[in-house]
Amino acid sequence: MTSGTIRNDVADRRAEGSHMLMQLPAAEYRVPEGRIFTFPTRLADAYAPECLEIIKPPITVRLGETTISARWGRSSDLPSFGTYSWRRRAWMRAARPLEVGDAFLVDFRYETHVNISHLVTFAAPSALLARERLNRPVRVILRRNTSRLSLAVFAALGLEVLLSDRDVEGDFVVGSNGHDRVYEPYYRRIFDRVAVDESAEPCDRIYIGRRGSRRLENEDEVWPLLKSAGFRRLYFEDYTIPRQWAYARNAQVIVGLHGAALSSLVFNRMNVKLVELYHPGYAVDFFRRIVWLMGGAWVGVYGRMPANLIHELDERGDSEAFHFASTTISPRSLGMALEHIGVNL
Repeated sequence: MTSGTIRNDVADRRAEGSHMLMQLPAAEYRVPEGRIFTFPTRLADAYAPECLEIIKPPITVRLGETTISARWGRSSDLPSFGTYSWRRRAWMRAARPLEVGDAFLVDFRYETHVNISHLVTFAAPSALLARERLNRPVRVILRRNTSRLSLAVFAALGLEVLLSDRDVEGDFVVGSNGHDRVYEPYYRRIFDRVAVDESAEPCDRIYIGRRGSRRLENEDEVWPLLKSAGFRRLYFEDYTIPRQWAYARNAQVIVGLHGAALSSLVFNRMNVKLVELYHPGYAVDFFRRIVWLMGGAWVGVYGRMPANLIHELDERGDSEAFHFASTTISPRSLGMALEHIGVNL
């Protein structure tokens, strides 16, 4: 962590205006059809519950053009400033700005600081891509009360950090905030260069467990199947960030519940096969897309359907109703998914 330093060439830098560092052209890629295996249900047979095999059709992903540029200015001039509360905006404008002259700045104070997936896949790419073209360090600005997680992530990425709640003046890197997914085609290029914990013992097959919300409620029932197939059980929160990324980089098969820990897939170099476990009320295609970009294969497994599933999702239209819900996975449907991607049981 570093503090700001006063520039001596403020007028010269202001006069330079904005200059483009790189332009990322519009991109398109196609994700092939996928399979999801459900919890045994009488939807398959009214007299005998069976697992359903759902075919997810191919998807074509189209991403727009975007530009990463550098310009002298204040953080209060950035688009993200408008996302802050009016009290915070008023305070930042009233207080004297902190001037920083020894680094290029990327302001990530708008982003959630407790979700590693957002930090790695949405926020970090603009800073890491810009660093390729700059002759001074890139420093990310985080709120003063940021989480230990965010500090650990940016340290592992080799990016300096400035903690401040003030308006900041300096050379800013300006690009997409990543929520439009425009950096996806560049993940392999970006994260290939990030150092991981090389002392971590390589594991070909790993199961990434979760504690707290969105956990696997019958893990003790499911684990014997995975153990017999040669999986190692890991809870990523027990390990440093570089070690998490090392495990993800070297794995050939990963089983895990949908969640932020799966963002480590961007580091994989083994054409990983992912079995993604879902609560059936919260299934999204994000990691299916990432696995395909990493050259891998994907299959999903739905947990038991709760009685109010259709009411919440389709009648009320509440896409977040089961966002943090835990689930129960059938060993039978998990076994079908493993066999589908070539894991012999």
